[in-house]
Amino acid sequence: MQDAKQLQTLLFACSHRDRAAFTRLYNLTSANLFAVAIRILKKQSLAEDVLQDAYISIWNKASEFTHTKGSVMAWMSSIVRYRAFDVLRKQKRTVVYEDAENEIEHLPELDMSLLDTETALALRECLSMLNKEQRNSLMLSFYEGLTHGELAERLAKPLGTIKSWIRRSLLQVRKCLEQ
Repeated sequence: MQDAKQLQTLLFACSHRDRAAFTRLYNLTSANLFAVAIRILKKQSLAEDVLQDAYISIWNKASEFTHTKGSVMAWMSSIVRYRAFDVLRKQKRTVVYEDAENEIEHLPELDMSLLDTETALALRECLSMLNKEQRNSLMLSFYEGLTHGELAERLAKPLGTIKSWIRRSLLQVRKCLEQ
């Protein structure tokens, strides 16, 4: 895991158009961000395109980063995630899920490499306190970028139920992390 202060310093230098700092930032973070893209897109060529697009955005928006709202890695990974989800939506990629319950049982492990160890452990603990439906809805939403409507369709549950699960789970996780 990269030193958070180092990444913050490099990103600040990028906001002043320091190309050497950008190269260093890329070298330190690209493997983790590529892993985020490949996990969502499942295809190397798409993940590479998303990563390139994300780094262009990172270069152009470096001055918009606010350290009080989160870490550099979390900020950059959110850019990658949103770009990857945009690609999926543009492709209108649809998959038929014959067994939604089986799908939920095999969700990927939350990628804690983007968080510091203390935060990662706290988040893992808070997620484990959610009931199965709330946790799984939240994880599917996070990992696949599903909208409430898409989740309702995938899980064969009413839209209102899905909205409640997501809202309650986010509130519970926030409350848990604040303790």
